[in-house]
Amino acid sequence: MAGFVKAEDFKRMLDELLQNDPEVEGASLVTSDGLVVSAVFQTEGIEEDEIGAMSAALLGISERVVQDFNRGELVQTILKGPNGYAVAHKIGEDWVLVLITSPRAKLGMIQFNLKAITQEMMEFTL
Repeated sequence: MAGFVKAEDFKRMLDELLQNDPEVEGASLVTSDGLVVSAVFQTEGIEEDEIGAMSAALLGISERVVQDFNRGELVQTILKGPNGYAVAHKIGEDWVLVLITSPRAKLGMIQFNLKAITQEMMEFTL
């Protein structure tokens, strides 16, 4: 059911995501041009504006790579470093959900939780 959604609704969804998986240290819903709609971070030192700008850049590069390699439309980008993962998951045409996780995060659990929150977010007119 499509409807009007408030920033508090997105924050609630992100809070639930962090509660469902303790290895998720932060989540941010960002527009494709880098504006942060809602964000929740348990880790110190993460700046929302920085996440927004980097997410937009990552989304653009990832879409170009997928297009150039003839892989269809971008769904998700996963980056892994020694301190954990950064996962950027497209929601519709104009939104990306960014997760920051610990290195102990299980990608299967992340995918499961992303599927649930994506379905919930897609119920709204974004």
